[in-house]
Amino acid sequence: MENEKSFTLVLVNKTWFTVSIVIIVALIILFLLLAAKTNILRDVGPNPDVGRKPYSLALVQMAVWFFAIMTSWLLLYVVRHSFNTISDTLVLLMGISAGTGIGGVAIDTNRSRPAKQSQGFIKDIVSDDYGVSFHRFQIFAWTIVLVAVFIRQVTAYLAMPEFNSSLLVLMGISSGTYLGVKVTEKPVENGG
Repeated sequence: MENEKSFTLVLVNKTWFTVSIVIIVALIILFLLLAAKTNILRDVGPNPDVGRKPYSLALVQMAVWFFAIMTSWLLLYVVRHSFNTISDTLVLLMGISAGTGIGGVAIDTNRSRPAKQSQGFIKDIVSDDYGVSFHRFQIFAWTIVLVAVFIRQVTAYLAMPEFNSSLLVLMGISSGTYLGVKVTEKPVENGG
């Protein structure tokens, strides 16, 4: 059996894979440092006298989708050697996410409200001026579930998932509900 010919199957170039992982980890660490030290993921408006501004649900959602899609694209490029792994539905998904982020910032920019202090990451993103609110929890929950499904699809099938139009409409409705309720929120006056 010594005369049998053998071959080595290389699925991923180890160097490119390692470089990709280093790039992804470095970008995530840089972003987390920026999130901790700057207002990159925090509400717009004045700084409170004490502490930091609250985290912005819309900006956090935008960042989560950005990193999920970017990371998946880079790793799929290394594995499949193709630039063309981003589908039209992912472009729409990024558009919904970006629209929610821009809409949330625009709403907050165009109204005066007292400076608020952060109550912690989770409480900030699921609470409005009146406390924990369903519309914020809904968009938070949908984002977590869909990102988990997205990551599972990418790792299991080595392809970007195709979201059907019903799911994209559902995400759009969730984002629209969040922005619609945000527009109608009246700021709570200091002391009450």
